[in-house]
Amino acid sequence: MRARHLGKLRTLLRASTESGLSALIAQESSLGVPLPLSRHIAVLSASGGVGCSTLAADVAGMLARLRGERVRLIDAQGASPVPALPKGSSVERVSLPSEAWPGALEAWREVISAQPSRAELSVTDWGQVPLSSFQAIADASHAVCLVVSASRRGMDDAARVVAPLTELVPTAVCFVDAHRTATPATRRLVEQFPVPAVVIPYDRRRSFSTEETLPPDSRAAHELHRLCGDLVSMVVTPPAPAATGGHA
Repeated sequence: MRARHLGKLRTLLRASTESGLSALIAQESSLGVPLPLSRHIAVLSASGGVGCSTLAADVAGMLARLRGERVRLIDAQGASPVPALPKGSSVERVSLPSEAWPGALEAWREVISAQPSRAELSVTDWGQVPLSSFQAIADASHAVCLVVSASRRGMDDAARVVAPLTELVPTAVCFVDAHRTATPATRRLVEQFPVPAVVIPYDRRRSFSTEETLPPDSRAAHELHRLCGDLVSMVVTPPAPAATGGHA
């Protein structure tokens, strides 16, 4: 498994700047670390149409490939078509019935309890979630990936939401460039974000199917790899649960 990791790493290094090599190597090391217990990563957004479901499927797929083990992908959003997964993928998919908030979280807990899995790692696609439910999801998760558009408004929304989220759970942000308007200045702003953050180009075709994996030397694959490394680092040694909640 280590040899496969290194091969993927060399491909990514060719697309990276020299200043990012140390971070990539550290992330590559963390991606294969065994998890002490089952861990839950929540992928969510405060607005629709930003590619949340596609990103959740891509994160689950890349984690399964890089870790060489089964990963469970839980579809808890029920509002948009679920992207198809690659044939032969070791991603185990579970779909929840569409529930009105706050019932969705209870349905999620029931599935977790009723359908035990061999997967150490679960990625839940919550889709668009009301801000009032962010805390409940954070309390039930070991890490959160907030998905927003790579626009000025998206950055403002992320900045407003990230601070309270990080007080509850380790958080990363994925800025999806839906209209291909991100510039070098956009990426510089993202680099200054107070939590791990990446910019990923949006591909409408991948909204329906992630059967074709991202080209390994593409910017999208490089950024997705960074995001996965950050998320795994967060869940390996998560903070103690808050007194008002707990991780499922």
